[in-house]
Amino acid sequence: MRENYDLSSLAHMHRQIMKRYEAEWSKMCPKDELTLHQSDLLLRLSEEGPLKSSDLAQQLGISFAGMTYLSDKLVECGLIERIRCGDDRRVVMLGITAKGRELVGMIVDRKQRLIKKTLSGIYQDDLKSMGRIYSTILSNLTAEQETLGKG
Repeated sequence: MRENYDLSSLAHMHRQIMKRYEAEWSKMCPKDELTLHQSDLLLRLSEEGPLKSSDLAQQLGISFAGMTYLSDKLVECGLIERIRCGDDRRVVMLGITAKGRELVGMIVDRKQRLIKKTLSGIYQDDLKSMGRIYSTILSNLTAEQETLGKG
């Protein structure tokens, strides 16, 4: 790793980018519509089908408590449903409803517009470099997570 970069500045910029990304999403959506995290949850369920809450929380990088809060709101709106497993009634799966599926196209469209806005003016070679950097970061964090899980 090159030590000449100010790591705290990079971490600060990353946090600022994430905050602004979420703020841009909020500007694109009327007040009573879905948050970015709710939209991510719906997209994941539409792509993968019913999933356990714990698996979904891990995939989305949120806490189990956060997943409970998100899913409660979406169940209340009729966009997802809780499905009890026949084998083990303690296991609860989350699945998207027909009403939730109706929103998927709109969510995908908004996400594509936001990504285009976010990445506009960045050259293709730089995007490829970003992809490699993000891949390395994910690998580093995944290896760290797996090491912690074994200990």
